[in-house]
Amino acid sequence: MSLPSVAIVSRSACRIGSSGFAVRPSVHGLGGFVSAVGFARPDLAAQFARFWAVRLPAGCGGCVIKRAGGMAWVSVPVLPASVPVACRQGAPVAVVGSPPACRAAIASGGVWSW
Repeated sequence: MSLPSVAIVSRSACRIGSSGFAVRPSVHGLGGFVSAVGFARPDLAAQFARFWAVRLPAGCGGCVIKRAGGMAWVSVPVLPASVPVACRQGAPVAVVGSPPACRAAIASGGVWSW
């Protein structure tokens, strides 16, 4: 098993109705980066974390859920090569809003282009 790409995590986040999406460096993430997916409903965050935890490599340690800004954020380790250039240079990249707004922002490219 290998780490998922940012694109795969973002597609699954949109399908389940996430309200936020970010990619950031992580000292704990297996590849050095995580996609953090925000949910207004903690039950959706738990479902998303379970979905990805079983798909990650054994040495990964699973997904982490943290509460911040009124949302539950699930951190999923991702392939470093799939991370936007701005993030690889040390800057976190994020979009927060309704699920359709997040999907539209990521689909439009811009900073999300690899």
